[in-house]
Amino acid sequence: MTVLSGIAPVPLVGHGLGSTIKVIGATVTVGTAGLATNATTNAIRVPIGFTVLDCIMTATDMDTGTPALVLALGDADDDDRIITGSTIGQGGGVATLNNVAGLLHRFTAVTTLQIKATTAAATAAAGTVKVALFGTLSDSATS
Repeated sequence: MTVLSGIAPVPLVGHGLGSTIKVIGATVTVGTAGLATNATTNAIRVPIGFTVLDCIMTATDMDTGTPALVLALGDADDDDRIITGSTIGQGGGVATLNNVAGLLHRFTAVTTLQIKATTAAATAAAGTVKVALFGTLSDSATS
């Protein structure tokens, strides 16, 4: 094992070195019911001890009329913790972590991230959302 700057990486059981970046991802189908105001669609489960470094979310065009759809990505405690005010579902596009509350946030319990329609689609069309959450994983919530 190479030691950098006098600090050795800490091996963690089952998932490599604690300082290596992990990616949790999913492709989610969002039906028209998931595009109504305040509707949520489960996206990914985040393990205990995960610290967020970045996130990328893509969406297909899910609002085929005069676009109004606004999406967020968050959890039960903060529905836009990771991404807030995203219009990517209006014509298809990409959004990245844009809420400071999500940067370096450490999950202390297994948590489901949800896609939330904060403003409904004018003309809803089922579509696909892809989420990739980047971060590090400690051995436990107290490490």
